[in-house]
Amino acid sequence: MRTVIVIPTLNERAAIEQLWRRLEEVARAHSLSALALFVDDGSTDGTREAVMRLTSNDRHLRPQLLDGPRRGYSAAVHTGIELALGLGATRLLTMDGDLSHRPEELPRLVAALDAGAELAVGSRLVPGARWHAPLWRKWLTRSYSLAVALLAAPPVRDVSTGFRAFTPQAAQMALAADPGLGTFGWLLAVCLLAKRAAIATAELPISYAAPASGSKLLSPRRLPRYLSEVAKVVLLHREGALYRALEPARGSVNPR
Repeated sequence: MRTVIVIPTLNERAAIEQLWRRLEEVARAHSLSALALFVDDGSTDGTREAVMRLTSNDRHLRPQLLDGPRRGYSAAVHTGIELALGLGATRLLTMDGDLSHRPEELPRLVAALDAGAELAVGSRLVPGARWHAPLWRKWLTRSYSLAVALLAAPPVRDVSTGFRAFTPQAAQMALAADPGLGTFGWLLAVCLLAKRAAIATAELPISYAAPASGSKLLSPRRLPRYLSEVAKVVLLHREGALYRALEPARGSVNPR
């Protein structure tokens, strides 16, 4: 099996070396043969150079850098998924590059796919999860997830996590989500598309630690924009327009 780990990066230089070392240890311990695809989103702190210096003496893991201008998180992940499918990935994982997602939990997501899931989501909001973050951030995420559950009934609780694993079919479905919907809009859209396309979904508890420097995505000044993104996706969901792109992505789709 060909496993590709898509890692979007934006000014993650301080975390790259430790992330890579831990990925190597996981690959070695679990005999996980994988390509780590770093998709840089216009970093200015030397992240790209740090990735290019990565080398591996382990036959299980190798790095690759996809460099480009800053287009946003959703565009970076979308591009990474597209490239991974083009490389023949049979298992595709996405994770953040700031160490908030623990490489040691990747094998659990892989195991969920091997057990029959098509989309596995690493969640902060299910029993067993451990979440180290400021209280305001926990409150905001839980409130957001509750509101989305009431408005759109997605198949998982944690719709804003980027720690996910896909089969090729589920990854192809994810490409139907327009990256122009923005970070949180796109992450939600993928979940809603998965439900409509009858993608078998699993939600697994994870240990999550918010970056010490704070989230680059979640900040008070960006909240109005994120709320606008999510409101647009909910509206597209209610109108049915969100699902028009599913036909070429999955074939005949049974609405739910």
